[in-house]
This record gives sequence, C-alpha cells and structure tokens, in this order.
Amino acid sequence: MKVLLVLGLFLILGVLALLGYGRSLPRSHEAEGSALLPLSPSEVRTLLEDLASMPRWRTGLQAVELGPGPGIAWTERTRRGRLDYFLVQAEPGVRVVQVVDPRDQFGGTWTFKWSPEGSGTRLTIREDGYVNSPLFRVVAKHVLGYEHSINIFLQDLGKAGRPFP
Repeated sequence: MKVLLVLGLFLILGVLALLGYGRSLPRSHEAEGSALLPLSPSEVRTLLEDLASMPRWRTGLQAVELGPGPGIAWTERTRRGRLDYFLVQAEPGVRVVQVVDPRDQFGGTWTFKWSPEGSGTRLTIREDGYVNSPLFRVVAKHVLGYEHSINIFLQDLGKAGRPFP
C-alpha cells in the first residue's frame, strides 16, 4: 500500500512539474517547412483551392464542409474533432489561412508560398501559432515538434501530385 502511495505521489509531482514547465514555455511559436513538389505552380494552387477534394489526399482528414462564400470559410473534420478555417489572403503564389480551434486549445495562421523550381514547385508553409494548454505546449515542442502538421501536409501534397519525370 505504501508503494502505491509513493508511486501516486511521484505521478502527481511529475504532472505538476510538466504543468509548471509548460507554463514557462511561450504561448506563441513560429514553424516552417518547405518541399520541392513534383507539381507545377498551377497544380499546387489548384490542390490548395480545391477544398472538397482534400479528404482524398490528406492524412486523417475525413470531411470538409464549405461555409458561406466560395472558399472563404470552411470546417475540416478529423477523428480528433473539427477545425475552422478562414481565407485571409489569396494572391498569385501566396495563400494565408487562419486556423481556429473551436475549443480554443490552439490556433494561428498558415502562410503558403510557392514558386517554380526546376521541374517542380517549391512550397513553403509558415505557421504563426499559439498553444493555450501548458501540457500541449510541452507535447508540441518536445514530442511532436512545431513542424509536425506542416511536414505531414507537405508529404501528403507531394503524394497527391505526379512523380518527377
């Protein structure tokens, strides 16, 4: 019984230490990832704009529900829940999207920039984000890495394209 009590106390102290460390981490972060995709710039733009087809090529994305206006607002559904998105800026080679978690755990913007490079297109995604939960700050920084979602997106987009000749 004494051993269980000591183990329980260590577990509680460990969680409190993680919470304290998480509170010391900054709420905001920046992350960036880049990939040379086997796609033309117009193909990259089309894949980024064709929201309805994204569940066919994005890992874990189950559905996209379009909001009012074409491509201005949409909701993405995954097994973990939903995220709301708003198009902030769209011009040639640049697309800025605001990400809003309805539970207010995290959010921010993703800035997509693409340009031709060799026989493909260089796509760079920059995240200017925030994480409210101190425990998730620790996970985001040390377990997943701030670039985690960006890297998965870039890999998925590369697979959605055609192979290099």
